Amino acid sequence: MMCPWCGGSRQRVVVHAEQWKVISCTECLNAWTDPPPAEKPYEEDDFHGQFAFKEVADLPRQWRAALEGQVQLIRQFVPAGAKVLEIGCGEGFLLGLLSARKYVVTGVEPSAAASARARTKGLNVFTGYFPNGAVDETYDAIILSQVVEHLKDPRNVLLEAQKKLKEEGVLLLVQANWRGLVPRVLKERWYAWVPEQHYWHFTGTGMAHILRTLGFDLLALRYSSLEHGDDMLSRIASLIPRGGDQFHLLARVQHRDRTV
Repeated sequence: MMCPWCGGSRQRVVVHAEQWKVISCTECLNAWTDPPPAEKPYEEDDFHGQFAFKEVADLPRQWRAALEGQVQLIRQFVPAGAKVLEIGCGEGFLLGLLSARKYVVTGVEPSAAASARARTKGLNVFTGYFPNGAVDETYDAIILSQVVEHLKDPRNVLLEAQKKLKEEGVLLLVQANWRGLVPRVLKERWYAWVPEQHYWHFTGTGMAHILRTLGFDLLALRYSSLEHGDDMLSRIASLIPRGGDQFHLLARVQHRDRTV
């Protein structure tokens, strides 16, 4: 089998559970679930609804720290007052932080419950999938956080997002890092595999490779921790370069020759 991301022919099984496994390309370091999950409708899903978190201040520390890291990345490359779109924004925790810092924010979210809660916070969030006819503007920044792994064909969505970026616009992807310390130690017990929903599993360098093939240039790549209750293993991981089990990748569309 050829790697669906780079065409490489060398692969290895990195996790083998009873009913599923994860196969990694040894060349681009991206991976996939085998067998792939069935397509899931997310309209009735309510991920955040299982928790009692109403505001960012209610979130556990590692979750809050990751959100603040994403805000810092946007602020480093995108000026206040710019237009930001988040695809798969949930109930709008990140959009709320950006709005408080004077960004003009829009979100699109398939979950009816989550998007409704976002609107009660005064956020401009549409219910549905992307591409979405209600999202008909161009943006200075587009964000997808923990979204791409759920998509059977991520390339299509990433290319559609590219069309919605202004000439100097940036794309921020936030993804679990399957080569972080925590998944390497926990193996199939790492909660972020989610084989019943996730088609794909990424690394920072692997995702950078994908974006380059789609016409993006890498601006920044940073690592953080998923939420682990500040346990010892995740704290050790934060001390190791690329050891966190989450990455934040910021990219910009490559400049093209516009001469006629």
